[in-house]
Amino acid sequence: MIQNYHKPRWNRVGTSLSFPLQIMNKGDVNMDYVLVTVSGGIIWEVFFYTSLLRAIQALAEFVKGMNPEKSDAGVYSPEGMVVNAKDFMDEYDRFINNTQKVIGTV
Repeated sequence: MIQNYHKPRWNRVGTSLSFPLQIMNKGDVNMDYVLVTVSGGIIWEVFFYTSLLRAIQALAEFVKGMNPEKSDAGVYSPEGMVVNAKDFMDEYDRFINNTQKVIGTV
């Protein structure tokens, strides 16, 4: 069990995970939303955001070029999944630009 868990520090919102991890100091901005991309069943990238709107917009941009047979993505908050890549696809797995509609439902 990890007893001293610290969140990584990010130089700008939306940067992906890089090593070594830097430790956040008390009072630093909390990154409450996480965009996780998956490729071939493996976590590919993780992006942290302070804004839900920006996280959803980044998800929409990712889905535009995503291969739905091999990849997936979702935005998570501390309460769980907020939105999934499928929310930006039609019944034939083609991208549909309904960012405003998705934002209105969360």
